Amino acid sequence: MATRVCAEINDATNNTLSASITGTLYSELQSYLVDGIKDYSSYVYREVFDQSMVTSANRRSYVVSALSPAPEIITRVEYAESSTSVQYIPEVELWNGTMFLYDHDKPIFTNQAGNYFNIWYLARHDVPSAGSAALTVPTEDDELIVNYAKAKAMSKFAIDQRGINQDSSAEFLNVAREFERRYKEGLKRATTTIVSYRG
Repeated sequence: MATRVCAEINDATNNTLSASITGTLYSELQSYLVDGIKDYSSYVYREVFDQSMVTSANRRSYVVSALSPAPEIITRVEYAESSTSVQYIPEVELWNGTMFLYDHDKPIFTNQAGNYFNIWYLARHDVPSAGSAALTVPTEDDELIVNYAKAKAMSKFAIDQRGINQDSSAEFLNVAREFERRYKEGLKRATTTIVSYRG
């Protein structure tokens, strides 16, 4: 992604930008992308399915914060008593990393140990710690993160030009605002719709 941002904000053929700005390091572009993924992840969640949680007898709450990735919102839970007996749990509350199970506001106690839960939930995207890290952002949303980084880079260009060339500074700021507008509009379209568990 950083390579794409670099290519899209610098005209290597005509050298139109690099001749008039102090330049942006590749590592800076990577940090803008990381910031973009953090911001994006606050609005667009990824859907996760997990069936690793083992039931305990007579328990109505289970710590789910250790799941990877950790759940932000639980959308569906099933109690798999056997391969032929799967029960839908009608109500689930997620609080402080713990999942509480209910049926019409009455706590559910699973009677048998050693069975499993099927859990569907929403989680934040992984924030990469290195330029080569795998991304969990879907490919169709790459454009959003790229626009976020381009807006940040063009804002930096505008600041670099203040006191040197006010016209260039104003133009870079206009371009930065356009990339920011595109990011926000795309983010609005991609934002995860959150409904209640019972909704």
